[in-house]
Amino acid sequence: MSRERRHDSEARCPTDLQGRLDGPRCEACLARIGVRRQVPQTRRTITVHLVCRDAARAADWYVQALGAEQRGRVPVPDGRFMHIELRFGDTTIMIADEFPEMGVVSPLTVGASTSRSASTAYDVDTLWQRR
Repeated sequence: MSRERRHDSEARCPTDLQGRLDGPRCEACLARIGVRRQVPQTRRTITVHLVCRDAARAADWYVQALGAEQRGRVPVPDGRFMHIELRFGDTTIMIADEFPEMGVVSPLTVGASTSRSASTAYDVDTLWQRR
Protein backbone atom coordinates (compact mmCIF):
# COMPACT_ATOMS: atom_id res chain seq x y z
CA MET A 1 0.00 0.00 0.00
CA SER A 2 1.30 3.44 -0.89
CA ARG A 3 2.20 5.77 1.96
CA GLU A 4 0.98 8.69 -0.16
CA ARG A 5 -2.09 10.38 1.27
CA ARG A 6 -5.03 10.35 -1.09
CA HIS A 7 -8.11 12.50 -0.94
CA ASP A 8 -10.81 14.10 -3.06
CA SER A 9 -9.22 16.58 -5.46
CA GLU A 10 -11.97 19.10 -4.67
CA ALA A 11 -11.38 18.98 -0.91
CA ARG A 12 -8.73 20.91 0.98
CA CYS A 13 -5.52 18.92 1.20
CA PRO A 14 -5.61 17.09 4.57
CA THR A 15 -1.89 17.73 5.01
CA ASP A 16 -2.58 21.47 4.88
CA LEU A 17 -3.68 21.34 8.52
CA GLN A 18 -3.38 25.04 9.20
CA GLY A 19 -5.22 26.18 6.09
CA ARG A 20 -2.22 28.08 4.80
CA LEU A 21 -2.56 29.98 1.57
CA ASP A 22 0.74 28.75 0.14
CA GLY A 23 -0.84 25.59 -1.20
CA PRO A 24 -0.89 21.85 -0.72
CA ARG A 25 1.79 19.87 1.10
CA CYS A 26 1.24 16.28 -0.03
CA GLU A 27 2.93 14.77 -3.06
CA ALA A 28 -0.41 13.79 -4.66
CA CYS A 29 -1.64 17.39 -4.67
CA LEU A 30 1.68 18.73 -5.86
CA ALA A 31 1.82 16.20 -8.70
CA ARG A 32 -1.79 16.98 -9.71
CA ILE A 33 -0.98 20.67 -10.18
CA GLY A 34 2.39 19.95 -11.84
CA VAL A 35 4.66 21.20 -9.04
CA ARG A 36 7.93 19.49 -8.23
CA ARG A 37 9.50 20.16 -4.84
CA GLN A 38 12.75 22.07 -4.95
CA VAL A 39 15.31 23.23 -2.42
CA PRO A 40 14.39 26.80 -1.34
CA GLN A 41 16.53 29.39 -3.12
CA THR A 42 17.91 30.63 0.21
CA ARG A 43 19.31 27.20 1.08
CA ARG A 44 21.72 24.65 -0.34
CA THR A 45 21.04 20.94 -0.53
CA ILE A 46 22.48 20.48 2.96
CA THR A 47 21.88 23.02 5.72
CA VAL A 48 23.96 22.84 8.89
CA HIS A 49 21.98 22.86 12.14
CA LEU A 50 24.01 23.73 15.26
CA VAL A 51 22.82 23.22 18.85
CA CYS A 52 23.99 25.52 21.64
CA ARG A 53 22.99 26.48 25.19
CA ASP A 54 21.82 30.00 24.37
CA ALA A 55 20.80 30.20 20.72
CA ALA A 56 19.58 33.80 20.95
CA ARG A 57 22.91 34.98 22.36
CA ALA A 58 24.82 32.95 19.77
CA ALA A 59 22.72 34.41 16.96
CA ASP A 60 23.34 37.93 18.20
CA TRP A 61 27.09 37.20 18.27
CA TYR A 62 27.08 35.78 14.72
CA VAL A 63 25.28 38.92 13.51
CA GLN A 64 27.57 41.34 15.34
CA ALA A 65 30.93 39.60 14.94
CA LEU A 66 30.59 37.85 11.61
CA GLY A 67 28.01 39.97 9.81
CA ALA A 68 25.37 37.25 9.54
CA GLU A 69 21.87 38.21 8.47
CA GLN A 70 19.21 36.86 10.78
CA ARG A 71 16.29 35.64 8.69
CA GLY A 72 13.92 34.27 11.30
CA ARG A 73 13.38 32.74 14.74
CA VAL A 74 11.04 29.93 15.78
CA PRO A 75 10.49 30.15 19.55
CA VAL A 76 8.75 27.59 21.72
CA PRO A 77 6.53 28.54 24.68
CA ASP A 78 9.26 28.08 27.31
CA GLY A 79 11.47 30.72 25.65
CA ARG A 80 13.92 28.43 23.88
CA PHE A 81 14.35 28.49 20.12
CA MET A 82 13.56 25.52 17.90
CA HIS A 83 15.72 27.25 15.33
CA ILE A 84 17.15 30.58 14.31
CA GLU A 85 17.99 30.96 10.64
CA LEU A 86 21.17 32.86 9.83
CA ARG A 87 22.56 33.75 6.43
CA PHE A 88 26.30 34.14 5.78
CA GLY A 89 26.74 35.29 2.18
CA ASP A 90 25.27 32.46 0.11
CA THR A 91 25.08 29.99 3.01
CA THR A 92 22.27 29.44 5.51
CA ILE A 93 22.74 27.76 8.88
CA MET A 94 20.26 27.01 11.63
CA ILE A 95 21.04 27.24 15.30
CA ALA A 96 18.87 25.91 18.11
CA ASP A 97 18.74 25.74 21.85
CA GLU A 98 19.32 22.48 23.68
CA PHE A 99 16.30 20.22 24.13
CA PRO A 100 17.78 17.57 26.45
CA GLU A 101 14.36 16.02 27.00
CA MET A 102 14.54 15.00 23.31
CA GLY A 103 18.25 14.12 23.32
CA VAL A 104 19.24 17.36 21.55
CA VAL A 105 22.26 18.72 23.40
CA SER A 106 25.19 21.02 22.72
CA PRO A 107 28.91 20.30 22.82
CA LEU A 108 28.97 21.94 26.29
CA THR A 109 26.66 19.24 27.61
CA VAL A 110 28.48 16.42 25.85
CA GLY A 111 31.86 17.76 26.96
CA ALA A 112 33.35 17.67 23.49
CA SER A 113 32.98 19.21 20.07
CA THR A 114 30.46 17.30 18.01
CA SER A 115 31.14 18.91 14.64
CA ARG A 116 33.45 21.19 12.71
CA SER A 117 32.82 23.93 10.20
CA ALA A 118 34.89 26.10 7.92
CA SER A 119 34.20 29.48 6.39
CA THR A 120 35.80 31.68 3.79
CA ALA A 121 36.51 35.34 4.46
CA TYR A 122 38.15 37.89 2.20
CA ASP A 123 39.25 40.16 5.06
CA VAL A 124 39.81 38.05 8.15
CA ASP A 125 41.54 40.92 10.00
CA THR A 126 38.37 43.05 9.85
CA LEU A 127 36.27 40.14 11.07
CA TRP A 128 38.71 39.53 13.92
CA GLN A 129 38.42 43.15 15.04
CA ARG A 130 34.59 42.93 15.10
CA ARG A 131 34.49 40.05 17.62
